[in-house]
Amino acid sequence: MKVAVISDTHGHTGRIMAYLDHEKENIDEIWHLGDYYNDFAMYSGIPVIAVRGNGDIGVKGPESLVIERMGHKVFLTHGHHYRVKQSLMQLFYKGLEESFDLICFGHTHKPTNLYEEGVRLFNPGSPTHPYPSCAPTIGIIEFSDNGFCAKHIHL
Repeated sequence: MKVAVISDTHGHTGRIMAYLDHEKENIDEIWHLGDYYNDFAMYSGIPVIAVRGNGDIGVKGPESLVIERMGHKVFLTHGHHYRVKQSLMQLFYKGLEESFDLICFGHTHKPTNLYEEGVRLFNPGSPTHPYPSCAPTIGIIEFSDNGFCAKHIHL
């Protein structure tokens, strides 16, 4: 199972749509981690799971979700309620307390892929408004019977 992980699109979807259209046959799901939650709500051909971010004012939908993929417990959140711009500790401790294998978050616009004590913290970065020293990115997570692999794709 292959998942495209996207966050902080802020209404600009051109490059991402081109990538998804090209990879449509290879991607099973899209996870949007907020800040323009609805950017991919109508995308056809690939199921979309989305959570709201601090920029999704007036939008109805979950602020976080717990899902399971191929036996792995996954937490999806935008991250602003966990103060991820200051530190990842609050999110990391939530992962330990709730036995998450993978936590996907956004908000910082900074690609992150960290593994500590059985918890992977993954931020796809922003494909449209990257952190100043970063390239525009999205994430790809591939699940298999042997585990999962998370990586960044530069657009």
